[in-house]
This record gives sequence, structure tokens and C-alpha cells, in this order.
Amino acid sequence: MSRSAYYEVAEPASRVERGDIAVLYLPQARAQGEEDPPHSVVSKHVNVPAYTSAFALTDQQRMPGAEVRVWPSLAVVVMDSCELDRHYNLGRSRKNWDSRIAAAPVVFEKHYPNAPWSQMQQGNVPLYGFFMPPLSANVDGKTSWPRALVDLRGTTLVSRHMVELNRGMRLGAEGREALGRRILEFWYLREVARQSQLEARRGKAIREVVPVSLEPGITELRLVFEDAEPLLVFAVPDPV
Repeated sequence: MSRSAYYEVAEPASRVERGDIAVLYLPQARAQGEEDPPHSVVSKHVNVPAYTSAFALTDQQRMPGAEVRVWPSLAVVVMDSCELDRHYNLGRSRKNWDSRIAAAPVVFEKHYPNAPWSQMQQGNVPLYGFFMPPLSANVDGKTSWPRALVDLRGTTLVSRHMVELNRGMRLGAEGREALGRRILEFWYLREVARQSQLEARRGKAIREVVPVSLEPGITELRLVFEDAEPLLVFAVPDPV
């Protein structure tokens, strides 16, 4: 298997996992003729990526006044590994596996000129995004791309089979781990405990740890401090 520090080749026979990269069709349900961004062309006035080559699917009989806008896009699987492997781990037939896979679009600088690309390359990435460094062609001998951003705001569902048919690369172990942390921050930590809340409790004595939920795959704990407000934390085990 060809590898680099951040990327590796996705073997055709391997199972889908977080960090798989594929060319997909990403859908969004919209009002018919809606002109709100994201647009299919770059705009200097809109701080939203342009999804080029977008097209609309309509069905006036069954979807009156609505359309499904579709963007062909390079995308990254962002669903957690425990959900992706659930039916495999239970020993169920592959034909009964859940087909739904959450994926987020990859956008490049030319399609998102308003993003702080220099800052992101130095590690200061907005919470809604995951920075991907340039990919050199020496990983698989042919594929390359410039620096990019996984836009988690555009996360949508595609089928597992579509990912399997259209993937060629995936994030390596370092990249998958970093993506997992960013997804946790984007979907959970900003609502449960913002960075300022964490900093306010740094160095405070913990009086009690109270289990709130001990569901398989995630543990929710309530930390009670001596001289600070309680805090909810979530512990997610690393995938085996």
C-alpha cells in the first residue's frame, strides 16, 4: 500500500471508513429557482464556497415548488467508524448493511478565495472546516491536488456503494485521527463546552465524576468542581 504522512491509497476490497475520499454527487433540497448561496460560480461577496458544475433535479408532480441541487464534488467520509462498522461487527450479511454514509465536500482555493488559506496552512482553521495539505502524485503515482478544506457545513448523505465505486484515496492514520477530533469539535464541543468554558476550569479541583450515560461507543460524564460550574464531557473510544 502506498502511503504518505497524511494520505494513502484506498484498497478496493477494504471497508468504507472515516477519511475515505471519493468523487460523489452531493445533494441539497432547495426551493425551486433559489438563488441563495452556495452558487455554482465564485463570488467575491459571498463567504461560501462555490460548488461548480451544479445542476438541478425537479419533479413538478411529486416535488411542486422544490428541486434537488446536486454538486459533483470530491468529498470525504466523516461518519464515525463505530457506525460504519456496526453491521460488520455484528456479523450481518453485507446486503443488510445500512447504505447511508455522511460525507462533506472538499473545496479548493480557487472555489473559495475568501477563506483564510494562509492562516489555515499554519494551523488556524475555522471550526467549520478541516484543512487538507497538498497531495503529491507520488502517493499513488497519478493523483495530486493543492491545499484544500473539508467544509463540514456541507455534510450530507450518500450511499456506501457510491463511496466504494468512486474512491481512490483516503486520509492516513494521522489524518483520520485529526479529522475525528475536528468532527467532535464541530458537532459537539462548541455546544457542550466551548474553549472559553474549558479554560475557565483549568486547574480547578474536581469534586465528583457522575456518569450520565454509558451507551456503547460513547460515555457522557458530569464533572462537578469545587469552585466552578459543572461541565458535561463526552469520552469516545478510539476505533480498534
